[in-house]
Amino acid sequence: MELDPALRRRLEAGEVVVSHVSVDAHQRAQAIALIEAPVAHAWRVITDYDHYKDFMPYTRESEVLERKRNVVRFRTVLEFPLRDIWYTIRLRLDAKAHHADWTLVHGSIKANEGSWDLKRYAAARTLARYTIAFDPGFYVPKGLLRKATEGSLPRLLDAVRKRVAAPP
Repeated sequence: MELDPALRRRLEAGEVVVSHVSVDAHQRAQAIALIEAPVAHAWRVITDYDHYKDFMPYTRESEVLERKRNVVRFRTVLEFPLRDIWYTIRLRLDAKAHHADWTLVHGSIKANEGSWDLKRYAAARTLARYTIAFDPGFYVPKGLLRKATEGSLPRLLDAVRKRVAAPP
């Protein structure tokens, strides 16, 4: 991923940079951040699905239902102010490329698809990119959904940063 100098400065200052793109009826958001750890360690944290409940924001339950080679079926329950949501997603993992992408299998929401991409930034630093297209299945004004995303994505990346920095 090419980074322009302005974006590089923001990332190196510790910012989680969030951007939005409308795709069909779904709002797609992207968050980019630097993680102070080698790629392999960051990858272990973001693929530790059974323990998301221990460190990911809003996550009340997290459980791997099935793991077959590079495919994982994962169920989670998230706590939100209006109501809790649950869903099962199917993840495809490419450990060599440090890439994971997912699609919704079923749940109390209409759509959830996204990806994680991790790239070496420096010897012990990782450039992380998280993308999500999410539709709760009920009306939420676009401005409110956008504001919620701008608050939740930095919290998510910060949670990964804290987990990576925690002692084993």
